[in-house]
Amino acid sequence: MPSTKHTFDSRAGFFDALDRAIVDSRQLVGAPPFPPLESIIVQLQYMKLWTANGREPTREERRSITIGRIVVRELEPAATDELYAYGELIHELSFYFKLWWSDADWVSMDDKDPRLSFPDD
Repeated sequence: MPSTKHTFDSRAGFFDALDRAIVDSRQLVGAPPFPPLESIIVQLQYMKLWTANGREPTREERRSITIGRIVVRELEPAATDELYAYGELIHELSFYFKLWWSDADWVSMDDKDPRLSFPDD
């Protein structure tokens, strides 16, 4: 589950973090390739594609992203501080993407917001 501490709360912050996660994922994938990390890279690239030029991702697109589950299943508990930070970033990106709120909604949100229970259900 994503932490309640948000590393970004705006579209600009999301896009910066998304670019950083793509670079970090490519550095981590290594040789031989690790299929779960390759899946994360593909999904991050789709997230970028589906949000490019102000496009809003569809509900189906937002629901199709499973990067948070991959981190939980394949990378936790984290073996290093680097992997822990990477996992937190991936969770944050997944959480933000699934909700896809406006910047104003993110700024006004608190941990008791009922929309946080099951995003988009």
